Amino acid sequence: MSQSDDLLKRIPRNYKEVNYLKYIQIMQIPASPDNEDYDEEEYNAYVQYAMLSILLDVSITELTKLPATTIISLLTAINFMNTPIQKVKCNLDIKSIEEITYDEFITFNKLNADGKQWENMTDILQLLIKNKTEKEIAELSIFEVMQFFFALSKSTLKSLNRFQISLAWKILKQIVKEKIQKLIQIFYHK
Repeated sequence: MSQSDDLLKRIPRNYKEVNYLKYIQIMQIPASPDNEDYDEEEYNAYVQYAMLSILLDVSITELTKLPATTIISLLTAINFMNTPIQKVKCNLDIKSIEEITYDEFITFNKLNADGKQWENMTDILQLLIKNKTEKEIAELSIFEVMQFFFALSKSTLKSLNRFQISLAWKILKQIVKEKIQKLIQIFYHK
């Protein structure tokens, strides 16, 4: 099998085939060059090669030696990355709010602070996903990780809504209790 055939066989064709750690690496490729002397087309070619290099674990130098038809086929295969990841039901077993300790809650907030959730993704996943080993978490696709975050945001909203309702009932009970006590004082002190 030629190198081109091997690469075409290994290239991911949807988000379910892209490891989240590789996706994070791709997201860290600067959208524009740091140096203004860069030719825009040349930089765009570099970004495409960098994405392929990350996804295939092949150096950019090796990729530049491939036939143009192979590179075009590889880029066509990853065209799905120009579309958003679909929101679907999460198949991962996520800890419920009742299962998270206070220390885990604090750790989660620290890991998620200052927009550093991508850098701390592995730790966040290990903290909140049940029944997965460190190795299994490292092998998750970006599709699964995004499912996790969609489910986590839904779960958080549900928990916040339950908390607000519970708090509203407590406040309402307290107000009613105070009103009854005032009525009792009025009738017994006359």
